[in-house]
Amino acid sequence: MATRRCPKCNLINPGTTTVCDCGWSFVDGTMNAPRRLSGRDKDEQRRARGTSQLAVGGVLLVLGIIITAVTYGNASASPTGGTYIIASGPIIFGAISIIRGLASRSS
Repeated sequence: MATRRCPKCNLINPGTTTVCDCGWSFVDGTMNAPRRLSGRDKDEQRRARGTSQLAVGGVLLVLGIIITAVTYGNASASPTGGTYIIASGPIIFGAISIIRGLASRSS
């Protein structure tokens, strides 16, 4: 994939772009006003990031619970008792990601 380097800010842009984020026009070689994200675009990006955090958090939380339940089930079925793993890392990280995702989506 071809790329273009902006002569003003040195940002590497896709080869198909016509205007750099700094405002440089690759078409006519002039400097225009910088592109800014509107408030609505920023809100959409924040909500999308919150949604992905919710998904990752949910997967990690469920994975941690499954690991804990399966290893506990195997240990309790063993005649000698056995050992099991409490997957607290994925459970805690998943719960934190869910909370952060909910906060990102609601604000």
